[in-house]
Amino acid sequence: MVWLKTILFSLLIIVLLNGCTRNQEGVIEYNISYDQSPDDNPLINLMPTSMDFYFKDQKVLTQIQGWMGIFKSTQLSDLDDSTNVLMMKLLDKKYYYVRHLRDAPLAFETLDIKSIEYLKKDTAYKGFNCNHARVYMNDSAATEFDLLYTDEINIPSPNRNNPFSEIPGVLMQFRMEFKGISLQLDFKDYRDTVFPETTFAIPSSYEKISRKKMSDFFNELNAM
Repeated sequence: MVWLKTILFSLLIIVLLNGCTRNQEGVIEYNISYDQSPDDNPLINLMPTSMDFYFKDQKVLTQIQGWMGIFKSTQLSDLDDSTNVLMMKLLDKKYYYVRHLRDAPLAFETLDIKSIEYLKKDTAYKGFNCNHARVYMNDSAATEFDLLYTDEINIPSPNRNNPFSEIPGVLMQFRMEFKGISLQLDFKDYRDTVFPETTFAIPSSYEKISRKKMSDFFNELNAM
């Protein structure tokens, strides 16, 4: 079903991109855009158009939701105890899976990067001085894309939880490919705010499941 493919797409964005943080308490917003138009691919109408990244102390949370709230993908990391929680809501099904950051991620959480080439520096972008890098993917199409990152946000290893862990700065503009759909994420805004503790808590309505069951759940959706 088309909307289930959309959910999978959104989930993969979440699990691959979790980890871009600042030192204060606040939220970073990203816009998501697509190379294809809805006329070229009707699925684009159902795709998410934004991603929010919340952070407080050593806790970070990335969230995408869509299709009128029917699904929500959330990734929560606690850098104090080195845990990572993947939460998935689909209709009345609400699951979460916990792993230690030293454990291997699930298969669908990985991005097969072959190498990263660092290019010119000092590009002004939305009020930040940024650096360029080129990412080469290890796929049959030899996919490559450029990204922008900044080291003006003083966070040690800001991408420690995502496939761009080698990048020494906060991601500002970057691209991804998934099942023939190309998307771009662009830094939109940062704002300071104060979050209640419940923002970074696992809702009681979510059921804890095993690593295998979360993988099976994803594979079942992918087969539809």
